[in-house]
Amino acid sequence: AGAVHTANESGIVHRDLCPGNIFFNESGESLLGGFGTAPIHLGVSVGTPGYLPPEQALGEPSGREADVFSLGAIAFEVLTGTPPYSAPTKTELLMATVQDPVPSAWERRPDLPAELDEVLARAMARRPGDRHRSVLELVEDLARLPWDGPAVQVAEPAAIVVTEPEPVPAPDPEPVPTPATAAAPPLEAPLEEVEETPFATACIHFAERVAGAHGSAVLTHAGLQGHVIGGPHGGVPEGQALTNLTRAFEVVFGEDAPGYLHRWGELVGEDWLRSIQQRPAWMAGPATGRLVDLLSVLIEALNGLRVEERFDWKQLNRNLFRLVHERGRGHGEQLNAEACHFWRGAYESAFRWAGLEREWLLDEVECGRVSGTQACVFTIVRNGPGR
Repeated sequence: AGAVHTANESGIVHRDLCPGNIFFNESGESLLGGFGTAPIHLGVSVGTPGYLPPEQALGEPSGREADVFSLGAIAFEVLTGTPPYSAPTKTELLMATVQDPVPSAWERRPDLPAELDEVLARAMARRPGDRHRSVLELVEDLARLPWDGPAVQVAEPAAIVVTEPEPVPAPDPEPVPTPATAAAPPLEAPLEEVEETPFATACIHFAERVAGAHGSAVLTHAGLQGHVIGGPHGGVPEGQALTNLTRAFEVVFGEDAPGYLHRWGELVGEDWLRSIQQRPAWMAGPATGRLVDLLSVLIEALNGLRVEERFDWKQLNRNLFRLVHERGRGHGEQLNAEACHFWRGAYESAFRWAGLEREWLLDEVECGRVSGTQACVFTIVRNGPGR
């Protein structure tokens, strides 16, 4: 708490206080790390779900009151042995933080002072202005409670460990790396000719374009070697083309594949949207209304494709939306890293198409290929205060 107070007094808000950012040296002294999110001042949803306050969960601006909330959540867990909120997914955990009342610590641990609930309810109040004015004030309130054991001591300011966030380079639209397995056999036999669609055509066309010098290798691995830019196209089933090409990028480019898949999704999404509907007049309305209109058009069109996923969306409040696409159980192997790079790129291009890229931010909070649920969940949060 001392380190947080010192940082706050210097104008620094941590924004990601959680047990994972508290460390101990060999002497048992506590050290505070994870200051990589401190410089972020935009309305971006950052932090660790379960410990970040409602305003951060909604992507709204946050001040030192955010650190008060997080410290209150940590105190709740330290004293009761359980976190204040729990949920099976990150999205549900965020929504519990936003919507649910602060739980009772005394009900979970009746041996704790009953007055503790009042202190934690204030620290974790939904409105930032209702919380303690500083983390030091919160600690002082905790110290005044009638503890049966030793009194809580207000710690001296601890050392602050500042860790710079690692830069995330933007992928080159047409890089030319060395293929990981250029001589490997195709993933699939050549696809049969069926009715072609603009989506399948865009997938093939832009896969070859993004792959650059290795476009032929990507198409060969996908079983699409007969489908080249400028050549005769037979029909290609959308789902099979998308699945095969995704695997082909992963085989050809290895650990560099995510950047290629993201750029591929951006180009396919933009081209496909323009092919099915020009940017309509209703895209000039308020930000929330435009997003509702965009998702209505986009999800209806996506569910008309012959792909493995089924798509759905829901508005949780005026600042937060949820977007889900789900495969049937048993579809696709379980992975150790997010696999939705194509779809993230496609959704971001849809935001640009609708002129919403500055007003809404997309984040994947659960990859079903990693968790095993086969449901990939994205949140869409308002960038900045409500308008």
